[in-house]
Amino acid sequence: MRPLSTDHFLLAGLSFGMGLALGLLLAPASGNATRRRLANSAREASDSARNQAHALAEPLTDVARQRAHAFAERHIPLADDFDVVDGRDMLDDPRLRSS
Repeated sequence: MRPLSTDHFLLAGLSFGMGLALGLLLAPASGNATRRRLANSAREASDSARNQAHALAEPLTDVARQRAHAFAERHIPLADDFDVVDGRDMLDDPRLRSS
């Protein structure tokens, strides 16, 4: 077995230093920073899903409302005696709220 030369120690020290530097540069963020980043990503995804749901639901609601009015006018002979109720108005009526 050959004795270790100073070149070997120098190479080992240099490798250790480079590994340490790379480890510090590529280390993950702290726990607080990671949780904050995950919470922000979840909040953005939730906001995006909500906005997309509203964007898809609004035209469908308008079409359903128009068809309900057309149906009421065609098929209910006493349509003037009935009110087509908008569900959004029902939410504001205190008599219809469940406690």
